[in-house]
Amino acid sequence: RFNGDITQYDYFPAQQYPQTTKSDQEHFYELRTGFSYTVSKIMNPWYSIETSLMKGSLAGIKRDYNSTEDYLYFSNFIDPYDLYEGGGERFEASFYELDLISKINLNTLYSYLGDYKILDYLNFEGNIGLGYNIYTTVRRNNISENYIYSYGYEEYDGLLGGEIKKSLANQPSESVFLYGLSVSYLITSDVDVNLTYNIRQGFSDKWDASIYQSSKRNDAFSFFSFGVRYNINKV
Repeated sequence: RFNGDITQYDYFPAQQYPQTTKSDQEHFYELRTGFSYTVSKIMNPWYSIETSLMKGSLAGIKRDYNSTEDYLYFSNFIDPYDLYEGGGERFEASFYELDLISKINLNTLYSYLGDYKILDYLNFEGNIGLGYNIYTTVRRNNISENYIYSYGYEEYDGLLGGEIKKSLANQPSESVFLYGLSVSYLITSDVDVNLTYNIRQGFSDKWDASIYQSSKRNDAFSFFSFGVRYNINKV
């Protein structure tokens, strides 16, 4: 889930239904999906190193309710082509990300802090790492869905914007700091299922194609994943 300038609520996702039953608009939902491939190496009982390649999408919506907060935002956001029509805005983005993550074994840490031992088939890990994110994003008017601004797309002074993506080598990128928690359940000695929740903090304000001039808050998003891990080599 995305958290930034174009987000309706702080703690839960928003959605938008078509304005009428005959509208061509589709149901818009802020929650989006992604998937990742990971390879990890256990360095010692305390920590392991993981590399992850991730592909996903982001989305957000910001309605204009004429409140004080809305007034401040829509008075200070960047609209270089003057294409905002009122009534709010939305964005959609897609990205690739490569991460290097250090995973701290919390079971081992807890065993040194207390007498209670966590069950052998459960393993808890704290995650902290850095990533490199390549993305494209387009911002549109909420009601008409007409174009406002984008990054990673060909643009011609606001015309035909958000239609043609640039090549991957020419798409914008940024560094990412991530942190979170993983829980794994051991099925066999070689297979476990894994739940991970990581928050990724970007070092810019561009994932939603909107830069809020009076705020320095960078964009972020959280990713909750479920997967299966296989131990391919025991040393």
